[in-house]
Amino acid sequence: MISKTYFLLAAMTLCALTASSQPITDAQALAAGHALETAVNSGTGYAIDHFLYPDSLLERLRQKSQYLKDPEALKGFSSTFVPALSKGGIGKQVLTVIHNGNYRLLREYDQGGRKHLLFRMFGDGGLCYQDFILIRVGDSIEAADIFNYSSDEWTSSSIARVTDMFGLNSTPMGDVGILKKMTEQLNNAQYMDLKATFEALAPQYKKSKSIQMIYISACHHIDLGLYEQALEDYAKTFPDAAGSYLMMLDLYYLRKEYDKGLECLDKLDKVVGGDTLLDYYRANFYTAMNKKAEALSCYENVYRYDPTLKANVLRLTAAYAAADQKDKARKVIAAYMQTPGYHIGDLNPLYERYPDLK
Repeated sequence: MISKTYFLLAAMTLCALTASSQPITDAQALAAGHALETAVNSGTGYAIDHFLYPDSLLERLRQKSQYLKDPEALKGFSSTFVPALSKGGIGKQVLTVIHNGNYRLLREYDQGGRKHLLFRMFGDGGLCYQDFILIRVGDSIEAADIFNYSSDEWTSSSIARVTDMFGLNSTPMGDVGILKKMTEQLNNAQYMDLKATFEALAPQYKKSKSIQMIYISACHHIDLGLYEQALEDYAKTFPDAAGSYLMMLDLYYLRKEYDKGLECLDKLDKVVGGDTLLDYYRANFYTAMNKKAEALSCYENVYRYDPTLKANVLRLTAAYAAADQKDKARKVIAAYMQTPGYHIGDLNPLYERYPDLK
């Protein structure tokens, strides 16, 4: 007799395989992406969590987790995981990042026979990217998983790792045991102990993406030089990973290594397949280098691409004012005040420097 638990596992796997076997056209993928973009920009963050198809995500989790290979463990996990997924945790994080910015669909593309959607987050919370792998569920287009560029891994991988850390309590060695130890050291601010743990690891463990990311976090608290070296080692080990480049941008700006920052932006631009918004960061580096003409050109390029971005509007109008092109600055201000994202007080930092722009 087949138990209900094994039936659940078989049914879930069959559902995931059936969902992914149906073709998705470019137009359908783009329509789904634009719908998600509109929902998130209107403040409906939970739309991202609802875009994820629980059965497919759970199956990807099961494939990556040692602990969830046990049918009883999977049964207990799924009973709490699926309801928790609908509460909008991922969407809330995205809304925090894009405050005073937006969530933008960059492109739709095919990889390994699967459709993907790449989104960019930009706002007060900085810059990041999300990559969705798509599936068809009946007449709907949904996502099986999300790749987070800040952590350089799929959401299923992140959850599987944490699940194994807590579920496999008896595992003293291997990736899970090392990750658990290093995570505890990081959480307890034992940064030098974590550094010692990493340095004592065998070479194969030092090449683990998850282990290196935890080590990088510790280095950030120890020494900027060590942090930079850890980031560079990570970038060499994983040349297609965007996470290190995202972190390096702030580091190079703080260290006034502007040429390195511009090189980093070029690498990030290549990894994400092109993003006009990166000219905003190029302009910031050019401004710090006193290359005013290059900076202004980059700010203008971003404004043509998206005139609603508060951060770029402030930088562009300040650059116009500094170049004694105040008529252009006033024109940009007037247009920005008509955008849905404008709030009274947004331009106060600009007016404090250039009161005659009011």
